Amino acid sequence: MKEGDGEASLCSFGATITPNQHQLARDFQLMDNYYVAGKCSAEGHQWTDAGMVTDYIEKNVGAWYRSYPHVQYDALVYGANGFIWNHALSYGKSVRIYGEACRATYQKKDLITQFQDPEQRKAFAFTNVSTIAGVRPILSQNYPAGDDLPISDQYRADGFIKELNEYENMAGDQLPQLMVMALSNDHTLGTRPGAPTPNAMVADNDLALGRIIEALSHSRFWKETVIFVTEDDSQAGWDHVSA
Repeated sequence: MKEGDGEASLCSFGATITPNQHQLARDFQLMDNYYVAGKCSAEGHQWTDAGMVTDYIEKNVGAWYRSYPHVQYDALVYGANGFIWNHALSYGKSVRIYGEACRATYQKKDLITQFQDPEQRKAFAFTNVSTIAGVRPILSQNYPAGDDLPISDQYRADGFIKELNEYENMAGDQLPQLMVMALSNDHTLGTRPGAPTPNAMVADNDLALGRIIEALSHSRFWKETVIFVTEDDSQAGWDHVSA
């Protein structure tokens, strides 16, 4: 974006691929100088979910002998003080997790080709599972795990909007006070055979984010809602100043 300190000739996914994210940055805030200590997703999820990275992760960067812990699935990666949702729950706040700290189990044959028109998309059965006992009661089962990239982000937007509409019809304000969401298809599957192109996956991610923001902005909760959109890989990309 010309308002920032970037280099347009190095931009991989410009406004034609990510129109919603560009418009959100124009309408609200462009965080151009955004520096992080993390180098990859394995650290990024810890900084985002817990505000710290454990000694185990710092010492395993690049090697990952045990696991690549970008999904909060390996017990060795957790900080002793837990996550932001533990902190919120300890103060009596209501919490809902959408796709983070979990994996989805489903029959591959049930997953119809993703990245289709909404009219052609078909529902498929899945179950989100988590190794963290405290996550299970607050984990949405309508929103597929964020790390499963063969699943279009439109399914995730569908799941969130479904729940938002249910909260809309409840008495009072029962929308969770903290919602943590993983919307991950902008990671792409590269040039893997049989996978959608990176452009298609980033565009899919941008559309899902746009749909989620649109739904919230037309809800009765909008004036009391603040949304933070961040990458777990804020170091990635060639078109901006590197940390």
